[in-house]
Amino acid sequence: GLLEDMNQPIISTKAKELEIPLQVEDGITKSSKKEEHITYSALLGYTFTTDELPLIAEVLTIEADSYAGVAGKNSLEEDAKIIANTDGAVAMVFKAWEVPTMDFIDFVEELSAHASSVTLYPLGYAKENFQVKQKDLLIWQEKLKQQNYSNVEVDI
Repeated sequence: GLLEDMNQPIISTKAKELEIPLQVEDGITKSSKKEEHITYSALLGYTFTTDELPLIAEVLTIEADSYAGVAGKNSLEEDAKIIANTDGAVAMVFKAWEVPTMDFIDFVEELSAHASSVTLYPLGYAKENFQVKQKDLLIWQEKLKQQNYSNVEVDI
């Protein structure tokens, strides 16, 4: 009766066909490296905590033997110890929306002296599935290009 009518929606909508979300490409293409599924000796998170890194690695579809948060709340001694214990191919994620600082450049330079190779992954906001905005990426690419690293590359 009346109670049943009150609990039923007056208007309901439903699509006749299943909608497929629009895929928008922003001009950034992913490196083919990820398809090869490289395992890094370490994944470092510049101003990230060690606890955040497994999720980030999963989103980026990369694997690492160890995880370590660097910079941020770490002391310079803690970071130096992490770098000293790092070798092989290393991946490092960083917040692309933050401007490049000399602290970051110094850290990468020190890291590149210990690791056989360093792959940098700029990240966007977590709520945007870590996708980098083009303008942020251009700033970082320009800054890193000025450094002339021999064993450092940027991946997206």
